[in-house]
Amino acid sequence: MPGGYGYAGWYLYEIPETIHTRRKVSEKDLNDAVRRILDMKFRLGLFEDPYRYMDKTREKEEVLSEEHLEVARMPRGNPWYC
Repeated sequence: MPGGYGYAGWYLYEIPETIHTRRKVSEKDLNDAVRRILDMKFRLGLFEDPYRYMDKTREKEEVLSEEHLEVARMPRGNPWYC
């Protein structure tokens, strides 16, 4: 894997950078990324029960944390905004 940081790092760093600089990602890379995400969701059982790992405490402490809400409010032009 390029950069030596594995698939997660590749999706976190290379794809956003590619989108930001060249404004395109190959269809193969996109399909591979989507396939891995869907495979992991299937393995975790999230298609049968999408809220399997959710409870009120986790929702309050993690999902709706200030850090996550801040990322959700990031403006266009940010490399994470697609």
